[in-house]
Amino acid sequence: MKIDIVIHSSDSNPYYLDFWPIVSKIWKVKFGVTPLLVYIDENHDIPIDETYGIVVKMKPVEGVPLYIQCCWVRFWIPTQYPEKMCMTSDIDMLPISKRYFIKRIENIPDTAYVHLNAGSKYYDRLPVCYHIARGSLFKEILELPDTFEESAHQVNDFPFAETGHTIPGKEFMRWGIDEEFSTNKIRKYKDYSIFKFFSRSAAHDNRIDRHDWQYQVSDLHRDLYVDCHSIRPYSDPENKKEIDKLVEYIMETGNGVSKVYNPFRRSKQ
Repeated sequence: MKIDIVIHSSDSNPYYLDFWPIVSKIWKVKFGVTPLLVYIDENHDIPIDETYGIVVKMKPVEGVPLYIQCCWVRFWIPTQYPEKMCMTSDIDMLPISKRYFIKRIENIPDTAYVHLNAGSKYYDRLPVCYHIARGSLFKEILELPDTFEESAHQVNDFPFAETGHTIPGKEFMRWGIDEEFSTNKIRKYKDYSIFKFFSRSAAHDNRIDRHDWQYQVSDLHRDLYVDCHSIRPYSDPENKKEIDKLVEYIMETGNGVSKVYNPFRRSKQ
């Protein structure tokens, strides 16, 4: 197995969109993987850098909160690339380790459905980072309809009451519905042998995280970090300085480690 396309999404909010030139360059230049951005917004006049990746622009679906669409489209867009190996990610999640994203899956068959971070599931659901499968398998397992409009409404109508995500000036209700919906479909799938789920030893083990922004350059060179959930916004001068410095190190280093397990393994009857 080898990742062909890594999928990100955003609306016009620079809080997220500003990360596209950064994350797309890392994926393309360091990893040789094609990054894809699904941009959902009424405003299609904003220039979006396509130097290192593909940009797909879509108009919002009526009757579904825009943030739910932006979250969910990462699971639906693989249906448009049925023969490509697609991976879901966050636009502010910067990859670091080649072993984590390349070496650990190279001997897994292309017929499998992989999750690289199943051990860090929150609220008993799989995180959006990182599902990997052919686009056709995303469609089959998650029972995805042909149109994004229908798919967005299916997710929005899914019974899920959990709240809880705020960024400056906005509060997102029912945050995590994309993870809840996809996890629900995976639990119900008929053939569990198709899944290959990897775990880290702890929820954020080996991650440089914005909630505890610290790292050792020597550990980067020793391959002890696999990814970075970046501080935000990038427009903040201090943040930009920190992020740009880290990106320089990322482009110089690589690798990471883990074990395989299935968090949803059914007990024998």
